[in-house]
Amino acid sequence: FLNQLDKAPGETFDEYMACMRAKKQNCKTPPQAFAFGTPTKLWGDCGVGAYACLGYNESKVLSGWFFNLGDLNHSVLEVRQELIRWAVHMVKTYKIDAVRLDTAPYVPKDFLIELQAAVPAEIIGEVTTNNMTFHASYQKASSSDAFSGIVPVGTKVLEGILNFPLSWAAPGEFCGPSLNLTKLSEVMHKQLTSGLYRGLDLLGNFPDNHDFGPRIGHHCYPSKARWANILTFTMFARGIPIVYYGTEQDVQGKMGLRDSLWDYGYSSNSWMYSFFATANKARRDYDLGASDAQVISAGKEYMVFTRRGLFGVWVFLTNCLPSNKSDQTFRFPVRPPAPPSGKFWADLLQLSGPGSEPRAAHFDQETGGLLAPG
Repeated sequence: FLNQLDKAPGETFDEYMACMRAKKQNCKTPPQAFAFGTPTKLWGDCGVGAYACLGYNESKVLSGWFFNLGDLNHSVLEVRQELIRWAVHMVKTYKIDAVRLDTAPYVPKDFLIELQAAVPAEIIGEVTTNNMTFHASYQKASSSDAFSGIVPVGTKVLEGILNFPLSWAAPGEFCGPSLNLTKLSEVMHKQLTSGLYRGLDLLGNFPDNHDFGPRIGHHCYPSKARWANILTFTMFARGIPIVYYGTEQDVQGKMGLRDSLWDYGYSSNSWMYSFFATANKARRDYDLGASDAQVISAGKEYMVFTRRGLFGVWVFLTNCLPSNKSDQTFRFPVRPPAPPSGKFWADLLQLSGPGSEPRAAHFDQETGGLLAPG
């Protein structure tokens, strides 16, 4: 039931495992799944899906082990059937809305397709890569999948995927060190327009998570403005916003990656708690859960995109308010079209209190660009 890649003819399982059981270093068997190779001029970040890296080994990625965790052999019928039976049982018994599938690219795609077809819930796969073509192929099979004889091109694999290409890029562009929102907008634009993905509304967007630190509050501190901007990006980019537990409590940027939440008091009075309440209200009121998006304009210090068209919601973001003051203003070089008669553009995130109505947005009289308070 376990993959035993590189097992010698006649070798027993005990012999195959002897080195690892002795806790020795650099054991040849079982081989590890992290066979990503070394950087080349074509690709410098070697990880899963980085085929341009010298020595990338797909067989070991799919059949190698995670340290001493036995790697299940999905080619064995009993293994496939039991995994699918268990997954369906869990979803039906506990009425689970959706499933997060860890380490999805270390599992054969033909099994993932069978799993998603059987499970009566959306499966969101973790595919930790910046290679967008590879990333998207875990939602919609690519031409290389078809060429390899895995499945026909365009076949649904998983319903959704955690959006690592976008989410990995965001912290550095909003909070440093790179601070260039043009780059982030290019990634977003490619995802929205390339046709690589089967369902853009099921891409999971996040500013941080349990595996890759630090928390976004620590990354952006002490700039409350930058912090708020990347969280706004997370809440309003097309896809599913995913907020790591405790973010609404971490008002000083000091919370550890896996700290216990109860140590922080469950406050519902912080500016961040209010921010998420306001952002969620805007998403519901303007039906942004599953609506189109378009990148309108971007520069090193700003980014503007829309949801639900030019007369829907405009999202203005900046990374150039570094201090922790409350009287900062950024002048965007773009503005929405003139509203219909009797209407006005409202600032959805500038509310005076619970139940209050949005206030009118302010525009520069000379340039017409939006004036955004920090």
